[in-house]
Amino acid sequence: MKLEKKFNKYDEYQAYSLYESLVYNVKDFGKVNKKEMLKEIIDVYKIDGYLYSICTLRELELLRYLRKNDLTKTDRKKYDWEINELSNKLIINKSKCEIYEEQVDNVINALKTKINKQMKNQKDFYVFIVGVVRTNGTMLVKSLKNLVVKVFNVDENLLGEEFNNPFIHYYCCCYQEFKSEDENWNEYICYRNYYDYIDEINENRKNML
Repeated sequence: MKLEKKFNKYDEYQAYSLYESLVYNVKDFGKVNKKEMLKEIIDVYKIDGYLYSICTLRELELLRYLRKNDLTKTDRKKYDWEINELSNKLIINKSKCEIYEEQVDNVINALKTKINKQMKNQKDFYVFIVGVVRTNGTMLVKSLKNLVVKVFNVDENLLGEEFNNPFIHYYCCCYQEFKSEDENWNEYICYRNYYDYIDEINENRKNML
């Protein structure tokens, strides 16, 4: 099945939300049509290492399995979460559990990666960051960096680059907010699906204090 057929079923808001989570340096809403969005999405997936980076190890495991096998009902239960995520990432068709035609070569290239212990640890590192952000909803980037440095004993100066990883970019987004008390613009990181509810999250947090 072609990804184009699936993507054309989305309305402009759904398409832009996907585009925004997958592509860096996106065009403003209303200044890019669905055809252009899809082209940019397909192009970014062609970047060496992108598909590998945006997937978890279990998602890659499922993609490897799909290359040679059809999923049984048991398989579907076992990989239910991964099926949903790979579908959301526009890599597979959810109903048929087939890799989209436009993604086949990208999947093949990603599966050529020989994963060592260091690479597994790096995947765990990204999952940890996303998990922390999801739990908090939104938080200061500085606070997240301090936590990561403490837990993983890494150099804080390297974290800016790490935060640009496709996996983190897909699940999280950054924004700035002016704080009158210190007259500074503070940088925040938010779980992407919660972005429209930032004010509610902050209000609930105040009420809990």
